[in-house]
Amino acid sequence: MENDKCSKVELARLGAGACVVEDQVYLWRGDSDGRTHVNDLCVLDLNSTGTLRRVRTDSDNLSQFPLGSCSMAICSIGHVIYTFGGWHSDKLYYSRSDLVHALDLQKMIWREVVAVNPEVRPGRKDKCGMVENLGNLCIFGGYGYRTSHQEKEGLFSQEPGGFLCWTNELHLFNVQTREWSVPECVGTPPPPCAAFSFNKIDQHRVLLFGGRQCYGRVNDVHILNMDTWEWSGAKYPIGDLWPSPRSFHSAVCLRDPNSGSTRCQKLLVLWGMDLQADPINDIWLLDVDQMKWTQLPCAAGSQRVWHSTVAYYPSEHEASVLTFGGSPVNVFQHSNVRLSEVVKMEFGVKSLYRICAAFIIANIDLFRPSLVQLPPRVLTYINKLI
Repeated sequence: MENDKCSKVELARLGAGACVVEDQVYLWRGDSDGRTHVNDLCVLDLNSTGTLRRVRTDSDNLSQFPLGSCSMAICSIGHVIYTFGGWHSDKLYYSRSDLVHALDLQKMIWREVVAVNPEVRPGRKDKCGMVENLGNLCIFGGYGYRTSHQEKEGLFSQEPGGFLCWTNELHLFNVQTREWSVPECVGTPPPPCAAFSFNKIDQHRVLLFGGRQCYGRVNDVHILNMDTWEWSGAKYPIGDLWPSPRSFHSAVCLRDPNSGSTRCQKLLVLWGMDLQADPINDIWLLDVDQMKWTQLPCAAGSQRVWHSTVAYYPSEHEASVLTFGGSPVNVFQHSNVRLSEVVKMEFGVKSLYRICAAFIIANIDLFRPSLVQLPPRVLTYINKLI
């Protein structure tokens, strides 16, 4: 296992998969200057200095590595990271995957999770959404190759003059039984779409925002109840403030650090691509309960598209958001421009414990002789940061 520092070149990528498991952020693959990354993870220890390190992953054979290298769907169940789909380059052409792969974080070994009923699985696609639901992977939408099931159920929207399509198909994959299933949904689902955000707002509901449909980008909000499998139909927020249509944005759910609840109460939407495929330089916060948007301050020139964002909670009363990669320009006109800077946003109030630790680190030469007097747990925490 390698533990070298991830270089800026390695962090400059589009469409990487990112997720948080306990106190680690895992960044998987993505596209860099048209090239795919090797089978390494960039891992960030949230209790350390914030340095991303490279960790080598293995598999029993090469076929066990995920095919999809960019715009795959990713989430975790326990200490296992799962990926589905994604596109990848194969010498002279691009292709898409319809396979599920799992990374055991204790062994750092990939394996393909082979379905017992592959005839039910989704089509080969990327830019879809995936969340965990009661031990299942819930996968929606995306852009890729049309299937007979999509044709039978009308779950696609064909690209004019092409062989690729947008879809609004919904599948479940049970990671224990390795079975695909198709829930019977009620209500009005989103039209076929891709490159949207797809976030759990509580144990039973998922919120979809934005995305690209056949004839353009949208700013719709849809909610799926995973208990009843009922779609809300397009929900229109209260008030005049509302993000413009976009795709290739990112979104994370935030709970109110002061409420004591683990339920998502805010949806943070960051940047994205507008109707002309140009980057949008704005950040929005949606009050999930009231369906009301608030625009947040945003630094000039901070825009990016096709980036990856995660949220975590350093303490009881604060939340941190990290964004990796992406591009600050129209990626269809300037395909080789990538960002390597990691953007951090903080919400809530830092604990006194973390404020004191930060002060010690900032003045480490002054406090170093006295560190041995700290309680062992505090000393261990400080040593991770210095």
